[in-house]
Amino acid sequence: HIWLNEGFAKYAEWLWSERSGGRSAQQLAAAAHRLLSSQPQDLRLADPGRKAMFDDRLYERGGVTVHAVRCALGDDAFFRMLRGWTGLHRNGAVTTATLIAHVNRYADEPLDDLFEAWVYGTALPPLPAQIPARPAHPPTNAESA
Repeated sequence: HIWLNEGFAKYAEWLWSERSGGRSAQQLAAAAHRLLSSQPQDLRLADPGRKAMFDDRLYERGGVTVHAVRCALGDDAFFRMLRGWTGLHRNGAVTTATLIAHVNRYADEPLDDLFEAWVYGTALPPLPAQIPARPAHPPTNAESA
Protein backbone atom coordinates (compact mmCIF):
# COMPACT_ATOMS: atom_id res chain seq x y z
CA HIS A 1 0.00 0.00 0.00
CA ILE A 2 2.77 2.36 -0.95
CA TRP A 3 0.25 4.80 -2.39
CA LEU A 4 -0.96 5.55 1.15
CA ASN A 5 2.51 6.69 2.19
CA GLU A 6 3.40 8.53 -0.97
CA GLY A 7 -0.05 9.93 -1.79
CA PHE A 8 -0.43 11.48 1.65
CA ALA A 9 3.17 12.75 1.54
CA LYS A 10 2.49 14.42 -1.81
CA TYR A 11 -0.74 15.92 -0.51
CA ALA A 12 1.05 17.22 2.59
CA GLU A 13 3.36 19.13 0.21
CA TRP A 14 0.32 20.62 -1.50
CA LEU A 15 -1.27 21.58 1.81
CA TRP A 16 1.97 23.26 2.88
CA SER A 17 1.98 25.26 -0.37
CA GLU A 18 -1.65 26.23 0.14
CA ARG A 19 -1.18 27.27 3.77
CA SER A 20 2.04 29.19 3.13
CA GLY A 21 0.61 31.42 0.40
CA GLY A 22 1.76 29.37 -2.58
CA ARG A 23 -0.39 27.57 -5.11
CA SER A 24 -3.52 25.94 -3.73
CA ALA A 25 -3.98 22.20 -3.44
CA GLN A 26 -6.67 22.53 -6.14
CA GLN A 27 -4.16 24.18 -8.51
CA LEU A 28 -1.47 21.62 -7.75
CA ALA A 29 -3.93 18.73 -8.13
CA ALA A 30 -5.06 20.17 -11.48
CA ALA A 31 -1.45 20.40 -12.67
CA ALA A 32 -0.78 16.82 -11.56
CA HIS A 33 -3.99 15.66 -13.24
CA ARG A 34 -2.97 17.31 -16.52
CA LEU A 35 0.41 15.58 -16.33
CA LEU A 36 -1.18 12.21 -15.53
CA SER A 37 -3.68 12.55 -18.37
CA SER A 38 -0.81 12.76 -20.87
CA GLN A 39 0.81 9.55 -19.63
CA PRO A 40 -0.08 5.85 -19.99
CA GLN A 41 -3.23 4.82 -18.12
CA ASP A 42 -1.92 1.51 -16.84
CA LEU A 43 -1.11 2.26 -13.21
CA ARG A 44 -3.27 0.80 -10.45
CA LEU A 45 -2.53 2.52 -7.12
CA ALA A 46 -3.71 -0.46 -5.08
CA ASP A 47 -1.20 -2.76 -6.79
CA PRO A 48 1.33 -0.92 -8.96
CA GLY A 49 3.63 -3.93 -9.25
CA ARG A 50 7.35 -3.99 -8.53
CA LYS A 51 8.38 -2.06 -11.65
CA ALA A 52 5.95 0.82 -11.04
CA MET A 53 6.25 0.96 -7.26
CA PHE A 54 8.30 4.16 -7.42
CA ASP A 55 6.86 5.53 -10.66
CA ASP A 56 6.22 9.29 -10.44
CA ARG A 57 2.63 8.62 -11.48
CA LEU A 58 2.05 6.76 -8.19
CA TYR A 59 3.03 9.85 -6.19
CA GLU A 60 1.00 12.26 -8.32
CA ARG A 61 -2.08 10.05 -8.62
CA GLY A 62 -1.89 9.31 -4.91
CA GLY A 63 -1.92 13.03 -4.15
CA VAL A 64 -4.79 13.66 -6.55
CA THR A 65 -6.69 10.77 -4.95
CA VAL A 66 -6.33 12.36 -1.51
CA HIS A 67 -7.49 15.65 -3.06
CA ALA A 68 -10.54 13.88 -4.53
CA VAL A 69 -11.36 12.64 -1.01
CA ARG A 70 -11.05 16.20 0.30
CA CYS A 71 -13.37 17.45 -2.43
CA ALA A 72 -15.91 14.74 -1.64
CA LEU A 73 -15.88 15.37 2.12
CA GLY A 74 -15.43 19.14 2.23
CA ASP A 75 -12.75 20.81 4.32
CA ASP A 76 -14.25 20.45 7.79
CA ALA A 77 -14.88 16.72 7.52
CA PHE A 78 -11.64 16.12 5.59
CA PHE A 79 -9.41 17.68 8.23
CA ARG A 80 -11.30 15.98 11.05
CA MET A 81 -10.87 12.71 9.16
CA LEU A 82 -7.10 13.33 8.89
CA ARG A 83 -6.79 14.09 12.60
CA GLY A 84 -8.75 10.94 13.43
CA TRP A 85 -6.67 8.86 11.01
CA THR A 86 -3.35 9.96 12.45
CA GLY A 87 -4.63 9.57 15.99
CA LEU A 88 -5.79 6.02 15.40
CA HIS A 89 -2.93 4.79 13.23
CA ARG A 90 0.19 6.67 14.31
CA ASN A 91 3.19 4.34 14.02
CA GLY A 92 1.00 1.51 12.74
CA ALA A 93 0.56 -0.38 9.50
CA VAL A 94 -2.58 0.34 7.49
CA THR A 95 -4.32 -0.88 4.37
CA THR A 96 -6.41 0.79 1.72
CA ALA A 97 -9.48 -0.99 3.11
CA THR A 98 -8.77 0.52 6.54
CA LEU A 99 -8.56 3.99 4.99
CA ILE A 100 -11.79 3.53 3.04
CA ALA A 101 -13.68 2.44 6.17
CA HIS A 102 -12.26 5.39 8.10
CA VAL A 103 -13.07 7.95 5.38
CA ASN A 104 -16.62 6.60 5.06
CA ARG A 105 -17.26 7.46 8.72
CA TYR A 106 -16.91 11.13 7.78
CA ALA A 107 -18.83 11.03 4.50
CA ASP A 108 -22.48 11.83 3.92
CA GLU A 109 -22.61 8.70 1.77
CA PRO A 110 -19.99 5.98 1.18
CA LEU A 111 -17.10 6.94 -1.09
CA ASP A 112 -16.52 3.39 -2.31
CA ASP A 113 -17.02 4.42 -5.96
CA LEU A 114 -14.42 7.17 -5.60
CA PHE A 115 -11.86 4.70 -4.26
CA GLU A 116 -12.80 2.10 -6.87
CA ALA A 117 -12.06 4.59 -9.65
CA TRP A 118 -8.97 6.28 -8.21
CA VAL A 119 -7.25 3.40 -6.39
CA TYR A 120 -8.40 0.18 -8.04
CA GLY A 121 -8.95 1.40 -11.60
CA THR A 122 -6.32 2.33 -14.16
CA ALA A 123 -8.19 4.96 -16.18
CA LEU A 124 -7.72 8.46 -14.79
CA PRO A 125 -11.02 9.77 -13.36
CA PRO A 126 -12.01 13.41 -13.89
CA LEU A 127 -10.59 15.88 -11.40
CA PRO A 128 -13.19 17.26 -8.97
CA ALA A 129 -13.80 20.91 -9.88
CA GLN A 130 -13.47 22.37 -6.40
CA ILE A 131 -13.68 21.77 -2.69
CA PRO A 132 -17.32 22.31 -1.71
CA ALA A 133 -18.25 24.38 1.29
CA ARG A 134 -20.51 22.19 3.41
CA PRO A 135 -21.12 21.58 7.07
CA ALA A 136 -19.10 18.83 8.66
CA HIS A 137 -20.75 15.44 8.92
CA PRO A 138 -20.31 13.97 12.40
CA PRO A 139 -18.32 10.75 12.27
CA THR A 140 -19.80 7.50 13.49
CA ASN A 141 -17.50 5.80 15.97
CA ALA A 142 -14.60 7.87 14.61
CA GLU A 143 -12.53 7.34 17.69
CA SER A 144 -12.71 3.56 17.49
CA ALA A 145 -11.38 1.35 14.77
